[in-house]
Amino acid sequence: MSDLEGNPIISVPRVRLQTKSGISTNGKIILDKELIEESMKIVKKLKIIGPSCIQMKKTS
Repeated sequence: MSDLEGNPIISVPRVRLQTKSGISTNGKIILDKELIEESMKIVKKLKIIGPSCIQMKKTS
């Protein structure tokens, strides 16, 4: 979520626990500071206004 100038306000990461036809049907909110930081950088760079959904894939 960001303000009207595209400044990030909050990021709520979640993991997909179950999908059907590529759509998440069950998920869980997690506290992952790295994902929060990265998503905030993306929102700020793109100047996204309001709510948004950024999908990331985390690998080792």
